[in-house]
Amino acid sequence: MNYLKTRIKIKWILGILGAILLGAIGSGVWSIVLEPSFAWIGGSIFQMATLGLSSIRSSLYKDIAMGFHEEPSIIVLNLLLIALSLGFLLYSVFDIIKERAKRVTEQKLLKTELALKGLPISEMQEKTLSYLERELEKAKHTLYIIHISSTIFAFFLLSLVFFQIFITTYKNNAITNFRQCLSICGPFLSIEEERLIESRFSRVNNRESYFDVISYLYKKAEENNTTCPKITVF
Repeated sequence: MNYLKTRIKIKWILGILGAILLGAIGSGVWSIVLEPSFAWIGGSIFQMATLGLSSIRSSLYKDIAMGFHEEPSIIVLNLLLIALSLGFLLYSVFDIIKERAKRVTEQKLLKTELALKGLPISEMQEKTLSYLERELEKAKHTLYIIHISSTIFAFFLLSLVFFQIFITTYKNNAITNFRQCLSICGPFLSIEEERLIESRFSRVNNRESYFDVISYLYKKAEENNTTCPKITVF
């Protein structure tokens, strides 16, 4: 009985030690491998979202300098409206195809029925059937083109929405990081110095000017034996 209890205790101890060891290894792997990898991926997405243009990047940092503010996604809203219109167009073409397919089927059934009865098929009926079959093929071709176009557009729309979410998240994180660092350093700043930092932040117009402001707060925190949470500045 005592032997079983001892074994259970040993298993618990080994389990706890194993969890601590795995946590330490995981933390090390994150710091050495995963964190830089995610930073690189984030930087790559940022480059794509801004098309690698410094003017777009500067515009983004000007938005950050404005602080938190309502920014309705008019572009996304317009694209969603276009997507709805495209969906309606697809439905309309599909409905036309359905109607034409029904008429072709009716004509073919009539033709089969006349053939079974040994009755001749009029030239008008032959022309009508031929015309309907051609129109049906045209409608199918149109639907195929619209389907391909809508698939490409849907991919473009989803990509745009993804980049919009990424950029908005980055801007919010940048503003939050500044506000949090300013609050942390508040006790070590004079009123004039704090107002000056606020002014510098409001005048941010590119990556360098934002990095200068946030780096100043990081340094101020370190000088007073505290730390500020850091973010990757793209």
